[in-house]
Amino acid sequence: MHSHKLKKALIKRATESVGILFTLLLVFSAIVYAYTTWAPGGPPQTAPGAGNVDLALSDTRCDTSGTCSQICIGSDCETSWPTGDSPLWDTDGTDVYRDSGNVGIGTTNPGVKLEVDGNIIADTPTANNHVATKGYVDAAGNPYIDWNDCNFQSSCISAIDNENILSCGVGYVLVSHSCAMDDGYCELGSPNHLRVKTNTSGNPFTVCGSIKCCKYIVP
Repeated sequence: MHSHKLKKALIKRATESVGILFTLLLVFSAIVYAYTTWAPGGPPQTAPGAGNVDLALSDTRCDTSGTCSQICIGSDCETSWPTGDSPLWDTDGTDVYRDSGNVGIGTTNPGVKLEVDGNIIADTPTANNHVATKGYVDAAGNPYIDWNDCNFQSSCISAIDNENILSCGVGYVLVSHSCAMDDGYCELGSPNHLRVKTNTSGNPFTVCGSIKCCKYIVP
């Protein structure tokens, strides 16, 4: 008799425990459902692409159904993902380049192919089109004329007003000249030309002139 009462008590207690656990489970499920349904950001959203990233539930740009018009990381919000835009730079092996436009460093409005608002560091120039630094120019000294490398040119030609009749070659400078003509005179043009000037306008006329050109050295 005593054993029978004990069994009934154990069954009753077990039944009560199951009821309590079931009730707790229902309450927990209700809390989760309410939180994911009516929370400000709705359920966590995931970003497209490889490796999903959960977004914060407090993102108010998501409605209660979980549809988001923007995806935000901190204060940076985007309404769409990039769709393969062209890169700003092209590459070829270890080279990086642009084939159009201007490049500015320290300026937002470059007016030439490369504009630097600031100082640059460069090696010693080895070709005529290399950039020379202030230190290199200061150390190189002043340009000078090489009197041992001179040549003479002379000619009698038909010319008109304001016409260059004789000219020194590249790297040479005109150091002396002479000129004879019927009505007018000759003058030195900048930097190395002999130019005809006339007193009266009219048809071309014969001019005889000569110039001496010497090498101009830029250290």
